Amino acid sequence: MAPRTHILSYGMFDSLTGYSYNAEDTAVADAHARGARVVNMSYGPIAPSYLFNHYYFERMYTVMPQYKEMVFVKAAGNAGYYLTSDTYVSYSVAATQDPSVDLSNLIIVGAVDSNRVTTPWSNAPGESCFLLPGETVCQEKNKFKYFFMVAPGLNIHGAVSDSDGWNCWFTDPPTPKRPCTHSFANKSGTSMAAPHVSGAVAMLHGRWPVLKNNATATANILFTTADDLGEPGVDGIYGWGFLRVDKAFSPLGTQYMADASKRYPWGLNVVSSLSGQDIPRSNIHLSNALREVARQAAYVSVFDSYDRDFQLPLMTRQRDMSSLLRSEMGFSGLQKSETELVRSVGDTWSFMGIAKTTGEPNFIDTSWTLSLENIFGTAKIGYSSPDSWLHQPGGLALLRAESDVTTTGLNPSLQLVKDGAHISNQMDLSSNIVLATTYATNNLGIDTGRVLAPAEAFVLSVTGTNQTEKWIGNVTVGQINEEDGLLGSHLAGAFGQGGGFKTTSLTLSSDFNLASDVVLSTSYTMAQSDVRASNLDSGLLRMSERLTSDAFVVGLKKNDFLRESDQIYAAVSQPLRIANGIARLSHVDYYQASGEPVYRTVDIDLAPGGREFSLQLGYSSNLNNDSTVKVLLYHARDHNHVVGSQSSGGLVRFGWSF
Repeated sequence: MAPRTHILSYGMFDSLTGYSYNAEDTAVADAHARGARVVNMSYGPIAPSYLFNHYYFERMYTVMPQYKEMVFVKAAGNAGYYLTSDTYVSYSVAATQDPSVDLSNLIIVGAVDSNRVTTPWSNAPGESCFLLPGETVCQEKNKFKYFFMVAPGLNIHGAVSDSDGWNCWFTDPPTPKRPCTHSFANKSGTSMAAPHVSGAVAMLHGRWPVLKNNATATANILFTTADDLGEPGVDGIYGWGFLRVDKAFSPLGTQYMADASKRYPWGLNVVSSLSGQDIPRSNIHLSNALREVARQAAYVSVFDSYDRDFQLPLMTRQRDMSSLLRSEMGFSGLQKSETELVRSVGDTWSFMGIAKTTGEPNFIDTSWTLSLENIFGTAKIGYSSPDSWLHQPGGLALLRAESDVTTTGLNPSLQLVKDGAHISNQMDLSSNIVLATTYATNNLGIDTGRVLAPAEAFVLSVTGTNQTEKWIGNVTVGQINEEDGLLGSHLAGAFGQGGGFKTTSLTLSSDFNLASDVVLSTSYTMAQSDVRASNLDSGLLRMSERLTSDAFVVGLKKNDFLRESDQIYAAVSQPLRIANGIARLSHVDYYQASGEPVYRTVDIDLAPGGREFSLQLGYSSNLNNDSTVKVLLYHARDHNHVVGSQSSGGLVRFGWSF
């Protein structure tokens, strides 16, 4: 089970007298000095129902408390009996004379067949126990069943010595009295089952050095991850149950992360990938803008209640071609119904609501806006995406990843408050200039299913046109406050940033009507993100106090390209990209055998080496009153700002109504 384990073998027996009084003492002391931390005892006393020799000077009762760093794995015996209670007396200075404490490093092993049924010859714990001198009734905590588990023991293939093996042995250095001969065969017995458990101990110690000097923890891990067999709970036949090495490699108890001075609780149960399940990443969701954190740092360590480390991969929400196309399709666009409600009273106020459903109602698939005319212009309050209250250049029709708003080149910073409420007011400063002010927030206490950090935005926007309306220009200034977040990444708990970041963005956009049916649109965004409070109290991940980023898009659209009511468009864009900024990830990586932590620090340059340029080409047309067609092609160079990465794709979508 643990092929790289160094095995020490001790010959304590002879054919006449068995083993001497202090043979076990000598063997264990020598093994301990050589670094061994698990002792396999596939042997037992002559009396068939006893676990150890039933007299007061049983040496193992002195040895096991003396070497509490070592796990002692004891074969239960092959008489088919319930074990007989035995009087416990220890002469170790480390002993408390409480078997539940002194022998917490003991694992007794019974045998089961391939169907996990106890073999008829395997001894079982029953309700027997370690008795204290003078006791006649077992204390519950000292019953053998609480030290007992089972493992495969029937027809186990392994090495065996020759029939005269008593008279051949090796010493150190090898000087054989007589060469021993060996072969392989199938054997049965609890002596075959015990090495399975010993091997599991060796595997745990090999993976986590911190367990090497904590035998009690090692035994508890194997006990508590065993598959319960027989009567529910710990019983007198199977004890804790059947050995499960895979489950023993999963995190147990309360999980946490740590830096040099503090432990940070990890909110959800973390499940090891070794057992086929992913580790939830509830406290850190990295947007594409912070991809370098994931790429350069790769992982952070999560610890369970036994201080075992598990690597938590740091990953961004991947923006691949298929996700963008699914977004364009509405995931199931041809099956999605849309209901629109419009109500108005005179010229004073109006209400518009849209609900899209694919079966069960979903709050994030609804939007509504209430408009009210007033002396300052038109006031609006509603729940909708920023597209409804931001100036949108007319020639842009871009693919977007719904899970990551930073993947668009069109005003990505203000998309951070998508799926939220807004209140705005538009005022005509003149016949050609409109001033709009907006407050928006997605911090509504509503579960939208998104992973954006809670954010609010204050926006000032000015839109102007020339007299002929051949040109429309817009300047938008916004301040976005992300709570426990930065540029679409959700950073909470151990990754918190001292209150989050404040991002100030400036977007310049324009439409040029080159002809009555041709429009050229541009948009450029520059942003500066500043920490909202001192991040000296930040956890494992510390950002520089100021970051800069930018994004842009240029698009051309022509209507009535081949026929009336069709359009063709092209766009070149760069998604949001950090231009400068650094971060440092510092955490406890693992614990040594001594219990001392080993620290890991990664300095991260947040500016990626690549710069994505994506080209999108599209064509759409109404084939008739009831059907439409759309063709879309996409190609990205340095996809996700990763040097050399390419991504391409396309779709053809038909729609009809009936």
